[in-house]
Formats: sequence, C-alpha cells, structure tokens
Amino acid sequence: MSLITSTQLDDFLPHRPPFVMVSELFAHSKETARALLTIREDNVLLEDNLFSEAGLLEFMAQTLALHSGYLAKDANDEANAVGVIGAVKNFEVSQLPKVGETIYCDINILSEFMSMTLAEATVYDSNETLVAKAELKTARSE
Repeated sequence: MSLITSTQLDDFLPHRPPFVMVSELFAHSKETARALLTIREDNVLLEDNLFSEAGLLEFMAQTLALHSGYLAKDANDEANAVGVIGAVKNFEVSQLPKVGETIYCDINILSEFMSMTLAEATVYDSNETLVAKAELKTARSE
C-alpha cells in the first residue's frame, strides 16, 4: 500500500514534471524509507533508453526528500519539509536500468544533527539486484 502516490508528490517534493523521479513512497519509518520509480520512455534523464547515472542520483535524492517531507508533515512541521543535497559520497553504479523497468530506492538514516541528515541510499531492480548506492548529506530549510 502506498503512503504517497504520484498524485500526492506535489505536497512533498519541490520538483515538478518532467523532473519528478519518484513514482510513489510505500514504506517509511523515522530511520528508513522505500520508494519506487517506473522508468517511462518520456523520462528526461534517459540516455539511449537507459536511465542515466544522473537519474539514479536524482532518484536517491528525491527519495530522501520524500522521507524528510513525510516525516515533517507527519509532525506538522511543514516549514522543514524541503531539503537540499549538500554532498554526495561513494556514489557507485552497478548497472543502468532500461525503459519500462521499476526500480526501488531504500534510504537508511545514518545520523542527524540539527537540520543536517546523513543517509545511505541503495537502488535495486525488481529482482533485488543492486543498481547503485551512495551516501547523501542533506540540509533542511529552517
């Protein structure tokens, strides 16, 4: 069951089509989140019918943004719902997904301090094969 569907993304992400890189959020806790993206042929971050490295990184970042936004909205703290990427570390891509595939991003919060969050992001395909991983540091608006 989805927690946030494609029709609700505008409430949680500052991004607008065609730059929305998440289809839905379907798992969430204080320390984790899982989102999915079905890669459509009109995606702006395709290269030769493959979802690009930039697309994978953006998918990770938007999943983390959904995590933060959902947590803030749940706590009625909408002022802190929007964040920006401050750093990317250890970004590795194992494979590039194709048009039509559905991929999943798992977020694991490693630490939080004031408005900063350090998270591990991993992307898998529908067979649970690792696609990409990275550490992301974000800052939320105050």
